[in-house]
Amino acid sequence: MAMPKFYQIFPDVLRLLAQLDEVLAKDFSALLINQLNLTPSELAEQNPGGGNRVRSRVHWAVAYLVQAGAIERPTRGMIRLTGFGQELLNGSIENISKEVLDESAGIKAWAKRTKEKKLNKRAANQSGSSSNSEDDADGSEFDDESINDDDVDGPPALKDPVVRPSLSEIYTVTPQSIETILSWVKSKEIAIPEIQRPFVWERTDVRDLLDSLYSGFPVGYLITWKNPTIRLKSGGLSSGRKILIDGQQRVTALMTSLLGEKVLNDDYEDLRMIISFNPLTEEIEVANAALKNNHLWVYDVADVFTSTKSIYTMVKDYCERNNCTNEQEEQVARAFGRLEKIKYNQIGIIELDQSLEVEWVQEIFKRVNSQGKKLSQADFAMSKIAVNEKFGGNILRKAIDYFCHFSRAPEKLDDIFDRDKEFSGTSYANGMRWLKNFSSDIYDPSYTDMLRVAAMSELGRGKLSDVVALLSGRNFETKEYEEAVEEESFARLAEGVKRFINETQFTKFVQIIRSAGFISSDLLSSQGALNFAYILYLRCKREGLDPADIEQLVRKWFVFSLLTTRYSGSFESQYDQDFRQMLSAGTQQMIKTVIDSRSGDGFWEGLLPQVMDTSAARSPYWNVFRASQIFMKSKGFLSTEISTQDLVDLKGDVHHVYPKGYLKAKGYKPGQYNQIANLVQMQTEINIRIGAKSPNQYFTTLVAQVSGGNQEYGGIRNRERLIENLNEHALPPGLLEDEIPYEEFLILRRKLMAAKIREYFEKL
Repeated sequence: MAMPKFYQIFPDVLRLLAQLDEVLAKDFSALLINQLNLTPSELAEQNPGGGNRVRSRVHWAVAYLVQAGAIERPTRGMIRLTGFGQELLNGSIENISKEVLDESAGIKAWAKRTKEKKLNKRAANQSGSSSNSEDDADGSEFDDESINDDDVDGPPALKDPVVRPSLSEIYTVTPQSIETILSWVKSKEIAIPEIQRPFVWERTDVRDLLDSLYSGFPVGYLITWKNPTIRLKSGGLSSGRKILIDGQQRVTALMTSLLGEKVLNDDYEDLRMIISFNPLTEEIEVANAALKNNHLWVYDVADVFTSTKSIYTMVKDYCERNNCTNEQEEQVARAFGRLEKIKYNQIGIIELDQSLEVEWVQEIFKRVNSQGKKLSQADFAMSKIAVNEKFGGNILRKAIDYFCHFSRAPEKLDDIFDRDKEFSGTSYANGMRWLKNFSSDIYDPSYTDMLRVAAMSELGRGKLSDVVALLSGRNFETKEYEEAVEEESFARLAEGVKRFINETQFTKFVQIIRSAGFISSDLLSSQGALNFAYILYLRCKREGLDPADIEQLVRKWFVFSLLTTRYSGSFESQYDQDFRQMLSAGTQQMIKTVIDSRSGDGFWEGLLPQVMDTSAARSPYWNVFRASQIFMKSKGFLSTEISTQDLVDLKGDVHHVYPKGYLKAKGYKPGQYNQIANLVQMQTEINIRIGAKSPNQYFTTLVAQVSGGNQEYGGIRNRERLIENLNEHALPPGLLEDEIPYEEFLILRRKLMAAKIREYFEKL
């Protein structure tokens, strides 16, 4: 069909809602779009102002129907059909039109509010005043989506545009010599927040940087940010050192190659990046043993920049060593001179204003950076932590980095602690030594994960931009920067990190996740869900809940989060909302309320089978289904002894019930034959024997096998056990009678898989 107008999909919206009972707005949008049968090009269309066109129109349709009273929002983010909506469905389709809805009291009131706001805003602008009133919450479940549409009639977008600061107010650009920049770094005027993190450039990258500088090519800008710290007695702001937020790798490369300083590699080992130089050929290369023994090469260019000898003396020494002619000596002198002048090369420094919020710093970074690299909020937070020595941020930063590194490479712990004596004597170090004997990969957190969990647990903040503000001393009530807030925030975050790395709590949490059937990291498709499950666990411990209750709550919430994709995409607001509800209602009550509102028949029998219409290899539904099989101790497909858990552990085959070769021969595409509803976990040897045989062919052989015939596929010799095995894999027993058309099979299996997952969920 052609791209519909938003009002043309009113009937589709209501019909689908009638099937689903109650559903998350974001889930509903995806389901409806899937039913519109649009072409790939239509699905990809963008609005002139940005945002996906069809998604925008779906959101507008829902917003109108909400205002008209046909849809209601029982809780934030949730929508369901009202009695009026059902009446519209029961009547004629013509009644579900924009013209009819425009006459409803709800739409008229919405239009009136919108008109009044526009007039008030216009009046405020003319008088120079501003309104402090907030917009109505109409359509708030779509706050993270664009609802602007180029051809939408009716009330405009409900959110005012963000006020942008003037460019002249947000940054300045000044050129500085490399020599000056390096002196600032050494004197700590510019702080490299990541200095204790591994240097990720290769030696060849360092060589290329020096070659570009030697040849006079530009090497990009550095970006610094004077982030506010504390308020002085005089009332002014004390701006901390300039934080280098872009250019760390380049500056670190210059420090190790020109000044001879050591850097940390991925194994936290100190090393030098030595670059060699041939003055006769003007070649710059990564140092190696051959060059070290070759007198034509200056093995380490750092000698040129750190030596007390003059350039004249170094040229004379080189030429005497190599018996240079007069002409060669002139060439060598010019080359040495060009090399030394690298330190005078200019690099532009973009200095961001201290008043900028972290979101604007991100945006500027993205736009200025030639690679368009995204700077994460976690990077800002870690930078803020690392440069604060007054409240122990430098040590806290190491604790976060080291724990994340050791969780993946525990064998490195002793070696690194031996080198870092300062850190090895801290309570953080003592608190993570247990990792040396811990081998599970279920939860290998990144520093972003640790920050989110620790900050949410102790500071109650899901948005890392808020964490940066708190660590800067921001008092959210007074809008001032206070040292007391800064100190308290660092102390609480440090406590959160200690709770995170606690052996008893961390290992118990991993055990709980495993007990739900998630025995391998291959089954974990949402780090956001895993992180919040740990937040939930830590919260339950703080509340002193019974250990058995904690285990059940964490298991259920983790699986529920995966099935509802609760923490996918932009989930920070969801973190905040859920945590606040835990604090206000109590964790147990919050979990029960949310799950009860989403786990009715409409979800299990309607929504879940529909969202399982996917071929995504990392689909949470496929992973939860396999976890359910492990939890319920199912055998592999057609296996008598080998369990599904064994197959997941040993990377057994994923078999296509309707074999891929069989479907390809019939013209099916990958997105069709790789549907998760066509997959089972199976032993390799059985999979090979089935090959590309049709389902009818190999199931007929199976029926003969369990009736006393030859053993062809696996060891099952009993019909009852075969039917039991089909049930374990949510496969219709009708396959034993006759081949089911493929599309019909997929619909039927999705329902059976959803029922199996429901059974598992209720037993958790």
